Amino acid sequence: MQSATERRQEVLYFISDRRRVTYQQIADEFGISHMTARRDVEIQSFALIGQLVDGVEIPDPEDAAHFAEHFAAYRVRDGTAAFDEEQYALQEQERVKEDYRQRRETECFSVINRGQLWYEGVTIPQLLELRSWYKAWLNVTETLVVPEKPAWLD
Repeated sequence: MQSATERRQEVLYFISDRRRVTYQQIADEFGISHMTARRDVEIQSFALIGQLVDGVEIPDPEDAAHFAEHFAAYRVRDGTAAFDEEQYALQEQERVKEDYRQRRETECFSVINRGQLWYEGVTIPQLLELRSWYKAWLNVTETLVVPEKPAWLD
């Protein structure tokens, strides 16, 4: 049995491959009802004034400021914008991982990618510590723990 999140992912891939998709096309492709296809659609962009090409008109959300800040975590459910806590948590987790990737780029790779001349001045114990620190940085998006920089690198 496929979870709702897995089904959403498949629908998103289906939509991304086409310029225009109707709810009926989604329903036919995934063997779900037209109402189910219409009930749970990700909001990818919005316009408060005017219209979007191929957009869907829905009533204004209750908290317009929250919607404007977190619209990617909203879904169209039963013709209205509904905040999806699960989607928001996934987006926040991805944002944290991206922050760690950027930190890894600046804090770790700038040390690891030094030349042979620098490495010739590093002792074996330092090299082993450096290797462990590097491996911890490579796994930072899984562990979500920023490794502590070896003291001798300061």
